[in-house]
Amino acid sequence: MTPEESQLVSAFGEEGVFNMFTLIFTFTGYGAFILGFILALQFLIIGSWGRPQTFLLVCLITAFICFSWDVFDNGAVFLEVDRYALVRTSEEGITAQIWYTANKKLILWQDTSTWPGAINLLLSDSIVVWRAWTLYHQSKSWRFVLAILMIANISLNVANPIWIDVKEGIDVSKSAILDWLSAALSLIVNLVATILFSYKAW
Repeated sequence: MTPEESQLVSAFGEEGVFNMFTLIFTFTGYGAFILGFILALQFLIIGSWGRPQTFLLVCLITAFICFSWDVFDNGAVFLEVDRYALVRTSEEGITAQIWYTANKKLILWQDTSTWPGAINLLLSDSIVVWRAWTLYHQSKSWRFVLAILMIANISLNVANPIWIDVKEGIDVSKSAILDWLSAALSLIVNLVATILFSYKAW
């Protein structure tokens, strides 16, 4: 083993320890999320039932699925790296093995990693817009503004994961233009809805 490979293995070990602590904290938070999900589900079920409750139940279940998807997707990446990166898969050395793991074994997890966050973001934005939509049921102009903003928000947040999935060689950890645009538009949607809430309350 060359000195460069020894240094690489050492760095890989340090990263593995860091990833393990990350997994511990992530799944601890996931346990707290499950507790909150159960409590929210209980409060929702014991109350009166109607169309708003049905909508909230669908949102709650969707958020649970997406958050679980995100947690297990990130956890799988860490575990797959530890499982395959140090297995002898190439005659070219450890560097080639790590490259092989990153580009072959993790491609499925990387392709699906952007969708849970995008869906959860759209879900939270939809709930905020829905509340503002209900408050301004007599104002067609504000409803039109909310509808246009939400349509644009959905378009960008759906286009962003698709663009990442079809773009070969892209590093999903680096923010692209669509990342910033989708985040900015989501912020604008929440800001407009919050201003409408505040104005109505005032």
